[in-house]
Amino acid sequence: MEGLFDNLQRVRDRARAALRRSPDLRPVSLVVAVKYAAEAQFLSLLRSQEPILFGENRMQDAERRIQAAGGGDSSRWHFIGHLQSNKAARAVEFFDCIHSLDSLKLALALDRAAGARGKKQGALVQVNVARSAGQHGLPPESLAEFLKAAEAFRNLDIRGLMAIAPVLEPVEATRPYFREMKRLFDLHFAGKRALENRTAPILSMGMSRDFEIAVEEGSNCIRIGSAIFAAA
Repeated sequence: MEGLFDNLQRVRDRARAALRRSPDLRPVSLVVAVKYAAEAQFLSLLRSQEPILFGENRMQDAERRIQAAGGGDSSRWHFIGHLQSNKAARAVEFFDCIHSLDSLKLALALDRAAGARGKKQGALVQVNVARSAGQHGLPPESLAEFLKAAEAFRNLDIRGLMAIAPVLEPVEATRPYFREMKRLFDLHFAGKRALENRTAPILSMGMSRDFEIAVEEGSNCIRIGSAIFAAA
């Protein structure tokens, strides 16, 4: 599995280089998206001494893998796929942070499930920054109203925003979407909200194809799968 850890290190090195090209220095966390990881690859990462955050897209895979990890500790697990409200209770049980909060219906389901477990559930609001018809997330113009309404959910800790850039050629064409997300993030999560949360707000954007541009434009959380697992 040497190739796997070489790939992981290359991603970290590329993210650090991109950060040096960014206007502001900040910690950038890496969520390893294990959707396409072979079981041996996942177990190799899990059993290593690496401080890895794992990102899962599908609930059934998450339950199996988290159980393989011994269950119990949700701090290393983020849910990064689309989440249906009828699976909210399972998500609250297994994940520290959910990157795909995109409706008040889901917020209510998460709030109730978290309250039942005596937990403050971390979540990021997904924004459909490109207004793509086939993509989940709130349109940017609805974000302020959503965040105001979500203040009623006392068991939710809304930590920031998440976005998926459109697949464009050349990849540099994604830059305006990341820049717009950074503007929205600064507008809604600077100052007072950051102090109330007592943790650094999260701007989750950037995947294997475009994460360097995302980091240059302000991302502090990247979600990487194929760049780590391909040809490893």
